[in-house]
Amino acid sequence: MPLGNTACPTSPFLSWHVSDGVWENVIWWSHQKSCVAIGECGLDRLHPNWDAQLRIFQAHWDLSEEIKKPIVLPYRDWE
Repeated sequence: MPLGNTACPTSPFLSWHVSDGVWENVIWWSHQKSCVAIGECGLDRLHPNWDAQLRIFQAHWDLSEEIKKPIVLPYRDWE
């Protein structure tokens, strides 16, 4: 069954659980025709591991640039 248009996300809350195998799946899915964007991904101030978030966010950003697909960024009021 063909999929509709999708995006390839990794939640900031799961960033410390992103193993090489998980990231390989994100890369694979991101190259599929049904994938139209990378994300939703971003930084969450409530997340305890800022370094892990930054690492995964940078990887999403780099992947987005590499495959020329937009990146989906969430917005939450930080006030």
